[in-house]
Amino acid sequence: MDTEKCRILLKTVDCGSLSTAAAELGYTPAGIGYIVDVVESELGFPVLYRGRTGVTLTSEGKRILPVIQELVESELRLEQRAFELRNLFSGEITIGTFSSIASQLMPQIIEDFQKEYPGITIHLVEGIEERLKELLSGKKVDFCICSYQKEDPFRFIPLRRDPMICVLPSEHPLAKQTAIQPEQLRNEPMIMPGYGRDPDVLAIFKRFCIEPRIKYSTVEYNSVFAMVERGLGLSIANELVTVGRVKNAVLLPFDPPQYIVEGILLRSLETASPITKKFMKFLERFFSDCGEEIRAEEISG
Repeated sequence: MDTEKCRILLKTVDCGSLSTAAAELGYTPAGIGYIVDVVESELGFPVLYRGRTGVTLTSEGKRILPVIQELVESELRLEQRAFELRNLFSGEITIGTFSSIASQLMPQIIEDFQKEYPGITIHLVEGIEERLKELLSGKKVDFCICSYQKEDPFRFIPLRRDPMICVLPSEHPLAKQTAIQPEQLRNEPMIMPGYGRDPDVLAIFKRFCIEPRIKYSTVEYNSVFAMVERGLGLSIANELVTVGRVKNAVLLPFDPPQYIVEGILLRSLETASPITKKFMKFLERFFSDCGEEIRAEEISG
């Protein structure tokens, strides 16, 4: 089975149409259709339904797709391993992460990494936690850098700790305090990120047995902070996400202190490509040099 044809098939499935895949890969739609025909002929059954609105997987296609993905990934690992053995570090890596990490931490990390490995191309995909885990499960990213959640089925390697803080309108009575007790938020109108499902924020309410009074919800923190500054409610965020974003609101720590642990989230260390492993080792060294130390018990409970 020609893995290049398999890669084109996977791209077609991902795009949902022959014409979109053709445009992205530099083929004609007829050329993409021919390659799909060849793959289906070699397999002995149809993989795609083709309609006016695009293409979808047949029942057989759904069953064989994971095997095809593994075939393509195996060839990529073979190529990267060969490069590594020849000491020619080149290739690509795709990393999913929060916009705050992408803008505040990754530029320095990428700059330092490129000094050692200039031949490696790095792609960043930004999103909220829910979306990042979908990308990781779907093998659209090599790994993610996000916060630890006990229920995650993925492998987690801790890198850094980030304090959680309360964001208040400047005229709010609680803004005069030096710290916020979680209990004080029980009856306050809350503005929630992540469609109201941000696990790091919800974890604080759960920890202190508080049912949050969610008044507004949105996706990203830029709109959250804008609403807080308008006096529409309070919110909770990790410290990194507030850097350079909050101008006319008050940031207060929690008493007792609350924090999240951020790190590498990946499907499996054993099946990770050599380039992925190299970048992860670099990340561990980078944060170690920054003085970040995470105890094992911090991610065990």
